[in-house]
Amino acid sequence: MLVEPVGISRAEIVSRNETFRCNVCGRRMKEVEPEVVLANLPLPQKVAHQLRRIRVAGWCCPGCQLYLDCSKFHLRVYSLNYWKQEKFCSVCQEFTVETVEEVNSGQHLLIQKCYCCELLKGLKEKEESI
Repeated sequence: MLVEPVGISRAEIVSRNETFRCNVCGRRMKEVEPEVVLANLPLPQKVAHQLRRIRVAGWCCPGCQLYLDCSKFHLRVYSLNYWKQEKFCSVCQEFTVETVEEVNSGQHLLIQKCYCCELLKGLKEKEESI
């Protein structure tokens, strides 16, 4: 699969036979050390990773990235909850949303809360029967 030397791509399933080639020079890309990837994650991916919603891997082109900082690489994001779209934040573009229940004056309110951008969305209310 051809990918940009620096950028982000997504997949729903991790494939063991996955190989990436640089779309600039065509060379086979090498996997970046996991600790380097985790240390350089953008905030939405960092939060989603901490919530155990995604798995990440970094890939670099040995040709194109000879003179680039090792913190710049192609980030491959594997969605572990891809079937649960309600956990996907429309602002962050990542799986960073949790549905929480709040009780106010006897009413239950379901709220979607993003742990990254703090987006709040009310879903529905229901009366508590006494």
